[in-house]
Amino acid sequence: MTVAVPSVDRTRLRACALVVCLAWSGSGLAADCSSEPPPGPRLLVLALDGVPLRIVEAARARGAFAGWPEPAALVSTFPSMTNVAFTAMLELWGARSIAGYETRYFDIGSNHLVSSGGPSEYDWKKLFEVIGESFAAKRALYMSPGRRARKVIELVEAAVLDHSTPDVVLAHMASTDMLAHLRGDQAMLDVVLEVSAALEWVIPEHRSRFGRDLAVVLLSDHGNTNEKVAYTHGLRDALRAADFSFESRLDEPRSVVVPTYGAVSYGALYLDPALAEQAAVAAVGHESVELAAWVDGDRRIMVLSSNGRASVMWEDTASGRTYAYEVEAGDPLSLLEARARMETLGALDEWGFGPESEWSAAGVDGPYPQALRRLVDSLTGRYVENPATVMLSLGPNYAWGKPSVRFGARMMGGRLEGTHGGLDRQSSLGFLLASDPARQPEGVVAAEDALSAWLGLAGCPPVGGP
Repeated sequence: MTVAVPSVDRTRLRACALVVCLAWSGSGLAADCSSEPPPGPRLLVLALDGVPLRIVEAARARGAFAGWPEPAALVSTFPSMTNVAFTAMLELWGARSIAGYETRYFDIGSNHLVSSGGPSEYDWKKLFEVIGESFAAKRALYMSPGRRARKVIELVEAAVLDHSTPDVVLAHMASTDMLAHLRGDQAMLDVVLEVSAALEWVIPEHRSRFGRDLAVVLLSDHGNTNEKVAYTHGLRDALRAADFSFESRLDEPRSVVVPTYGAVSYGALYLDPALAEQAAVAAVGHESVELAAWVDGDRRIMVLSSNGRASVMWEDTASGRTYAYEVEAGDPLSLLEARARMETLGALDEWGFGPESEWSAAGVDGPYPQALRRLVDSLTGRYVENPATVMLSLGPNYAWGKPSVRFGARMMGGRLEGTHGGLDRQSSLGFLLASDPARQPEGVVAAEDALSAWLGLAGCPPVGGP
């Protein structure tokens, strides 16, 4: 078992830990990144991969995290995938955009399907103090995710109780997502209950050893559905019927490149942008596809589903980004009611544009939380350097992945359970829960804002930043 201790700038990390502690203690002192930290709290950020909000709420009902505030719903990126979501969450610390959604991706510039050197290349992973990277750790993750989760709990305990580790400890538990796919909700709940029990011991033990409090932030990068996975049989045939051919390069006019991943409920199509609408129409005709979206001109995205067709437009202003949602038929994003409320409240200008914050709040209870922002970010490459031409969001229990993933699941005793990746509510809603009520966000928080109360504070440059 290997615990990767990434080579980040520890001096700067400890300096920003000082700012975290000063801000937490409410001292009001100016940040001095060169001094030793005062006896304020240290910070543990523990990411439980793929744990949906409903699991933490169930754990709370069982008495977990007693005395902590209510958890917030964390809205993931689109696609609601680990690498994209953590890139967004750690952008404040200088996590740079990633080449593709996974290690296998289509490189637009060189026009070929490539595989990178591995997940350790991701910028966001280099910021974590506790993360397994060895072959043995990866094998354990797939073969015994429950045991691996408990091992990570032990590693987190050891890290936060070690005087040589930084005052800010980031830890990632990947096995919870694997438990979601292989064992379902109960297995995830058992791990969350164990995390709660471990923290009940670690927090007072830390105070006893260090004479300082340990502040804890728990969060997840995305949600998960909770039903057996159905596969997209015939989706490629639907595209072939529209005269598209599947290739590893875009050498022919109607070539389309489709990198496939694991049990994920989204699809990324790369093709000639002039043919994006044709591909979207063909894909939405398949039962597994809920909606398709593509860029159509300057600052305009088209969205197509069996429920209609609409455009999403945006503008960047001095006070922030604004969006407009115009329907041609139906209501594919289920936002007409939200738009009507905003219009009644005077939140839209004469052209139908409203602030991002208003759109996010108005549509948060719908089937596609914060859809406008997430679609625009996805198709304009905010976090991924090679964004797809057409993004597909599948029905919440459909998966378009590699056959090897299905085979592996059956070898381990059953079909895969639960998907994520799509724009839908179950895939999108993770959680954020902090031990400090003063910094716990209420209601809903976007992935890119999730750690803003703790990272990059009061003048210290973000770790890994310029």
